[in-house]
Amino acid sequence: MVPERGRRIWSVVCLLVMLGVAACATPTETPAAAPEGGQEPQSEEQPTEAAPTVAPTATEEPGSAAEQPTETPSETPEPAAPTAPERMEFQAEDGTTLVGLFWAPTSQPAPGVLLLHWAPGTKEDWIDIATALQAGSASELAPGVQLEHGYAVFAFDFRGQGESGGQLNREANVGDTLAALALFRTLPGVDPDHIALVGASIGADAAVDACGEGCVTAVSLSPGSYLGVAYPDAVAALADVPILCAASDGDNPSPQTCRDGEAAAQAEFQVQIYSGSAHGMMMFDITDQTPLLVDLLFGWLKDHLP
Repeated sequence: MVPERGRRIWSVVCLLVMLGVAACATPTETPAAAPEGGQEPQSEEQPTEAAPTVAPTATEEPGSAAEQPTETPSETPEPAAPTAPERMEFQAEDGTTLVGLFWAPTSQPAPGVLLLHWAPGTKEDWIDIATALQAGSASELAPGVQLEHGYAVFAFDFRGQGESGGQLNREANVGDTLAALALFRTLPGVDPDHIALVGASIGADAAVDACGEGCVTAVSLSPGSYLGVAYPDAVAALADVPILCAASDGDNPSPQTCRDGEAAAQAEFQVQIYSGSAHGMMMFDITDQTPLLVDLLFGWLKDHLP
């Protein structure tokens, strides 16, 4: 038997041994309470899902292809083929019906040329000139001039002539010209701020008489103050409009009218006098003198109606 005192010592030793073993043991973790909804919590051993990797955006240098996409340069549209003239009826201020022909420009907008016929004569007298102006090619008519572009062109009959109604009235021809000019400026493809007036005989006077209502240059072929307005006075009223005046020295009063216009002009004024007595449109038939009238006309328009 173990003495009483020995038993107590033994008991103490055993107690100490037991306490030591408990202290060295790995503590057991108490599981976390399940969240509401009955789902089990993830174990710490489960790997956390990594966020998706996003490739960094490359910084483009200025002017790079990504920042400035390549664009196909716009091409200048090819001029359209010349078209046949369109017949038009319009009204003068007093209601008289006038008839004209409009040659639409091959490229838009285009400067315009208003053609004024002589007496006796009609708008058809200008067909060859008008067709060349529209096409922008005067090789057959004016071989010495190379035009840079085509023009919009309009020609009409003064009242009492050709297809237009009413009675012959020269003093009303200025009003007829103003009505034609107003219409011409509204037609498709016409640049209303760049229009030339070109006329022969009565049309030569009308060209300067009406130019104050909106033209950048005027051409007079054989003027004679035929419409009740003195040609020099009409020229003087056009302070900054360049004018070309052509006449034959035997076709009175045209050569002196051109010279008087030159004396009254406040802007560029060019006089061309041919020998002989050809009047108005007949000067286009002069082939033994230079410059040919058609070359002179086309060269003038090229320089003054760009």
